[in-house]
Amino acid sequence: MRIDVGEQALKAAEQHIQENLRFLQAHVRSLKDRMRALRKANLLTPRRKYKIVAEILSTTAYLRPGADN
Repeated sequence: MRIDVGEQALKAAEQHIQENLRFLQAHVRSLKDRMRALRKANLLTPRRKYKIVAEILSTTAYLRPGADN
C-alpha cells in the first residue's frame, strides 16, 4: 500500500500546530502565574502589569481564529 504524500504532510502540519498550541498555552499560563505571584507579593506596579498584559495579548493573538499572523 502506497503512502499518500499529501496526507502525510497534512498529519505533520497538524502535529506541528498542536505542538505550537501547547507551547503558547503554557506561555500564557506562565505569564498569568507570574502576574499572580507579583500581585500576591504586592510588587505588581502598573508598568509591570502593562508589560505582562501586553505580552499575554500578543501571545493570544496567535490563538484567535482567523488571525493573519
